[in-house]
Amino acid sequence: MDSSAIDIFNILIIAFGAYIIYAAIILKKDGKISKSLMLSPGANDSTIKNKDGFIKFMFPRTVILGIVVTLSGCWDIVFPQLAGNGWIELTIILVFMLILVLYIRDIKKAGKVFGEQK
Repeated sequence: MDSSAIDIFNILIIAFGAYIIYAAIILKKDGKISKSLMLSPGANDSTIKNKDGFIKFMFPRTVILGIVVTLSGCWDIVFPQLAGNGWIELTIILVFMLILVLYIRDIKKAGKVFGEQK
């Protein structure tokens, strides 16, 4: 694969990570919930009964997800000499996937605990 394609892909991942962090900050600062990022499909933020509890629960998790996504995108750019090392790349992918799965689990948990789902 062309290195410019890898750089573009990494930049997109970094941008998505930055968006996730931005959404977490807006959640904490303004109480605005990113429906596509923090709620189960088909859910609506108006059905959350305990918004303050939801914000306290989801804010740190969303920040961690954003940091992990951003660092995943930065890896090949910051450490080009290590790019392509199979074990390191596999570890990064596994950590990324683990954090993503835990985040999805926490979205469902937040929905049950804070009244999003019936």
